[in-house]
Amino acid sequence: MQERALPVRRFSSPRPGQGLNIAYYTSLQSADDLSSQISSLGLDVMKQIESGQFKVTFLSQLYRRQLDSAKVFAVLAGHMAPLFQEGINFVIFDDVTPAIPDDHDSVLNFFVRSHKLSRLGLTVLSSFRSSISKRRLIDQLRDLVDVHLNLSVEVQPKGRRMEVFSKLEVKKNDGLLPAFDNKVMFRVNRRLLRLENRSLEVVPATELVS
Repeated sequence: MQERALPVRRFSSPRPGQGLNIAYYTSLQSADDLSSQISSLGLDVMKQIESGQFKVTFLSQLYRRQLDSAKVFAVLAGHMAPLFQEGINFVIFDDVTPAIPDDHDSVLNFFVRSHKLSRLGLTVLSSFRSSISKRRLIDQLRDLVDVHLNLSVEVQPKGRRMEVFSKLEVKKNDGLLPAFDNKVMFRVNRRLLRLENRSLEVVPATELVS
């Protein structure tokens, strides 16, 4: 679960000079959980939070208030335009899986509105856990989005032992030709956090045995 969330939090962690004003909707339960996760990346966003450059909303509070999951997506969709008008240029929803209803109309409408706002300059990044039951929804959403990234966990042989890696794969990227190498393997390396103040280690393909 932590490795699933790390790329999203890396996207969402503003650095000085980036010029990003971010609204981050997180599935974590508390500010302490969020601080712990971001610190695991070797990042500190307290200054950005205090300045309003990095706004945090806990999705669990919204889930508790909305008994009808379809309404959750209507509420989230209603948040985006006002945030954009306030100067927010990057909105992240991590993760919206608990709110996905059996009827996917509200989800599709949410992504349609996200796509329209993206044409005005707002970047929207939404993550959810996929499953076989959601395959049809994923296929529908792929037609609506500009970029589709898939994160999975794989076990690969390395020497005489087996190691667990995360694989981030580009499934779609509008405006660019398909790349031969459209995926990257990485892992969390806490030793790097102590030595180099970062915890994501990209694993070269030469280290993996097919």
